[in-house]
Amino acid sequence: MRILMVSFTTMPGQGSEGGVGWSFLEAAGRTAWSNGWSVDFLYDQRDQTAVESALSDCPWGESVRAHAIELPAPIAARVGRSRTRGSYLGWRSVAAKAARDLHKRRSFDLVHQTTFATASLPPVSMGMATRKIWGPVAIPNQPIINQRGNASVREEGSVKLSRLLGSGFVRSQDVCLAQNDHTYQFCRKFAAEVRIEPNVVVECMPASPRDIGQLVFSGNLIMRKRPWLCLKLLKEADMNDFRLVVIGDGPLRGAMESFVRQERLESRVRFLGRLPRDEALRVVARSGALLLPSSREGAPWVVGEAAAMGVPSVVSELSGAQTVVRLSGDMGSVAQEGSSEEETTRNLANAVLSTVAVDSWTPTDRWSAARLEPLLDELWRS
Repeated sequence: MRILMVSFTTMPGQGSEGGVGWSFLEAAGRTAWSNGWSVDFLYDQRDQTAVESALSDCPWGESVRAHAIELPAPIAARVGRSRTRGSYLGWRSVAAKAARDLHKRRSFDLVHQTTFATASLPPVSMGMATRKIWGPVAIPNQPIINQRGNASVREEGSVKLSRLLGSGFVRSQDVCLAQNDHTYQFCRKFAAEVRIEPNVVVECMPASPRDIGQLVFSGNLIMRKRPWLCLKLLKEADMNDFRLVVIGDGPLRGAMESFVRQERLESRVRFLGRLPRDEALRVVARSGALLLPSSREGAPWVVGEAAAMGVPSVVSELSGAQTVVRLSGDMGSVAQEGSSEEETTRNLANAVLSTVAVDSWTPTDRWSAARLEPLLDELWRS
């Protein structure tokens, strides 16, 4: 069997989407090596040094032909190392031509694109006459909710456009791997086969002693993640015994720090800024619960990391995070969205209280990379 794999971001040993790209490539190489198949791999040239170095150390590396696709120079000069939607579209225009040229020479049995993980952007394999697998991918379920508790007209229009474009892109594929429940419901209207498989790859870790009174938020301080709700829930009457650690940075940090001073919460809130992954994991591992009240997510890696350490998460019902909580063995609670921000905050507080009342959380191995090789073997054989 001859397989073409595509990944826009591939970083061995890292978290988030780059780590997912490498984990899928590693599983692909092992699957091909054990079956006598071959894999051609298209990826972003900016990851070339890391990918080539990692491949040279892998016994299955001989089953993979790696093709680094260079981002068009004007786009590369503007975006540097960042992976933006615009940079993906520029890279995709070059990668799609390379894929077609390779297909003429190699006659692939299938094409599988693992990243970029959004169904509102076109996959590289569109128009190729072969079996096509796409994902894990996500589609926005709703607009981002702002600090006033509503969504802008622009946001609502963006979601409608994303879903309109996504319907055509999903329809062009034979199999879609959906990152969360709402993406699954969307994709099953258009694709012949859809499965739920979040793009989280985290190995199970030993549980640490947890400080039940410490809550932690870990992520960018941006509108989509609604980190200000983590501060507001500390003002609830029955939350006086809890403290909050904030890992991350972003445009909302200044306003959040002002809120802490205004409400005299300095003794109960610590802002740690961005931390190296190992340090951030240690903080999460010692916490009573991870808070992620986002109004929109794909499949948040941080919830999988917490579950792999035996730390429950409290998430919003609006985002894709609840899928990761459910597949982690219901590792945490899903807070219902209220009719007002006050009600939403109250629901989050109730979810925190019910979550920390359980002391039997154990680390899960649901997100181990070991699951990917049998998954690819089954998908590709079918």
